[in-house]
Amino acid sequence: MKKTANTDYFTHPRTLNGLEQFAQSIHQPLAPMLARFGLTVEVLNDPQAIIPYSAAVGLLETCALEWKRPDLGIQLGRLKNLEYLGAVGLVARLSDTVGDACHAIQMNISIHSNAYYLDIDPGSVDTDESGSIAYIPRPRSGCGPQMVELSLCRIYQYLSLTSGVNALKIREVNVQHAPIGSMKLAQQFFDCPVRFSMSRNAIFFDPHLLKAQTVIRDSAYTSIIQAYLQQERLQAESDVVVVTRRLTAQLLSTGSCTRDSIAEFLHLHPRTLHRRLLEHSTSFAEIQDEYRHARATEWVRGRNFSLAQISLMLGYANQSAFSSAYRRWTGSSPRHDRAQYERTNAEAGKHALTHRTT
Repeated sequence: MKKTANTDYFTHPRTLNGLEQFAQSIHQPLAPMLARFGLTVEVLNDPQAIIPYSAAVGLLETCALEWKRPDLGIQLGRLKNLEYLGAVGLVARLSDTVGDACHAIQMNISIHSNAYYLDIDPGSVDTDESGSIAYIPRPRSGCGPQMVELSLCRIYQYLSLTSGVNALKIREVNVQHAPIGSMKLAQQFFDCPVRFSMSRNAIFFDPHLLKAQTVIRDSAYTSIIQAYLQQERLQAESDVVVVTRRLTAQLLSTGSCTRDSIAEFLHLHPRTLHRRLLEHSTSFAEIQDEYRHARATEWVRGRNFSLAQISLMLGYANQSAFSSAYRRWTGSSPRHDRAQYERTNAEAGKHALTHRTT
């Protein structure tokens, strides 16, 4: 039996950074391609959205095939920035060494996507054994060659940005899949041996690299972070409900959306946050429940996410807990409502087709 991708895996649209611009550069319409995978340009540019990892993988593979660009992952991976990591990229700027920055990303990458993890081997300075960072897709994630090559490029860019070396010399790149088309661009980009059909996807480098001081930790960036946090605190003073709602939307899918975590982010004591919310005749529990209700109703009616994925995105421990909450809100089960919406849409489609042919 063929193994299908696990629909519980998600990623942020930032994973696809550069795809819209690349499509424009080769005069290819992106919107119809996105629609095949239940995506839109608006979702692609929404900093708070999350999308199925399988949709991101399928989109890259389909674009590469139909646009006849087998090196699409490398093309997108050449973009040198940390924007694709979103807020997760901030932790790198608070690290002293390249190794610390890499470990910080390793510990927080699940906020960006839960479809893979990073394995870091520091190597040995004494024996000159290479250090490495491996990109390891989780079982049944459905990860394809384009996503692997894009991710390896971004690991390289991350090492280059944190170390401050524009043309960083690495020792070797290993890729699990077989070559796809000409790999001339990959050889040029990495400027080292690129070996295919290997046991894992990894970049190998001088073991001294992880001990190097990171160049992206500086006082200028620290002040930006402090100003951002101050702005959040000031906004919390003026409208704590709005901020709590926004943070709830951002944190629910990470599994760390609690009253205490939001209070900590706002530099407030949990009891202080609770008191200020009560002053507005609400509470964290009510705000969380309202957000879940609104998103669940929207997502169950749509076709972008499976019910298991909706449960995960809304921070429920399992699908049964989500179903119980949905029944409390609507008096019906999410499975029943989705089936009903699909039947209604199908009947509307048949009616429209009949109307056009008569």
